[in-house]
Amino acid sequence: TRGNALRDLHRDAESLEAHTRALALKPDSEEALFGTAVALSRLGRYEEAIAVYDRILAAQPAHRKAHVNRSIDLLL
Repeated sequence: TRGNALRDLHRDAESLEAHTRALALKPDSEEALFGTAVALSRLGRYEEAIAVYDRILAAQPAHRKAHVNRSIDLLL
């Protein structure tokens, strides 16, 4: 997706915008939620990222990357 491509380029603010637009179209998109959380983390917005990871884990309790990233953000 566009958001993931921007993330790969370390254009995190733009990645967040792209994922936010994707969520407006499909609010339960795991890919858009995860991309949003990663972008928030990279922007230093850890509490917001944790809230998004919590949303992912509520729907998919076995989502390993969300668990790992959430744990890291809790330490920051």
